[in-house]
Amino acid sequence: MFERRSSRFAIEALVLIALAVSVAVVHLNRLVIAVVMFLGWMIVSLLERAFLHSEPHYGAGLPPRYYQPEVRLPPPVIVAEAGPPELPRLAPQPVFELHLPSSQCPPSSP
Repeated sequence: MFERRSSRFAIEALVLIALAVSVAVVHLNRLVIAVVMFLGWMIVSLLERAFLHSEPHYGAGLPPRYYQPEVRLPPPVIVAEAGPPELPRLAPQPVFELHLPSSQCPPSSP
């Protein structure tokens, strides 16, 4: 699949390069060159879309190219509903204590 994409890209690039060289050799106006290159790019992109549309794609609803056997799953197991586990209750403790010398303490507000 990669070889087809790379060869298709090479052909598209060669077509656009050949179109650019042929338009440059004729010495046309810049606007005409831009219009011709845009039309060439549109033709190449429409052809690319047509080629990609023929390939299977998940979003298009087409089946995949590979075979995936059906997998039989074990029957479902009923699990009793249980709440969250009980955690031991701990007394709240300070994270840290701040000890400042009296010279660095902020002044108390009245």
